[in-house]
Amino acid sequence: MLVPDFEMYVYRNGNFSKRSLPSWISAIEAGRNRNPNPPSQKAVANYLNIDVTGNSASVKLELMRGGKKLFTDYLLLYRINGEWKIVSKAFHSH
Repeated sequence: MLVPDFEMYVYRNGNFSKRSLPSWISAIEAGRNRNPNPPSQKAVANYLNIDVTGNSASVKLELMRGGKKLFTDYLLLYRINGEWKIVSKAFHSH
């Protein structure tokens, strides 16, 4: 689960930017609208590393589809009221 102040950090073509949760969701929805025929295979997350200290954690995962690596994600989380919340994300697109 993401928190409302979640930010994704993007570095592409030598440019660094931040994306808020609403703009990230909008981009995902726009991508779906551009491709009305989504891939038949679902994406699968492989968790490579989970490091927890108290109420904070980091996660490294690879997102795969059809044996092809799509993204490597780096997530930072906090446990808030007993629930883990993603507070930020950085990634590499393959």
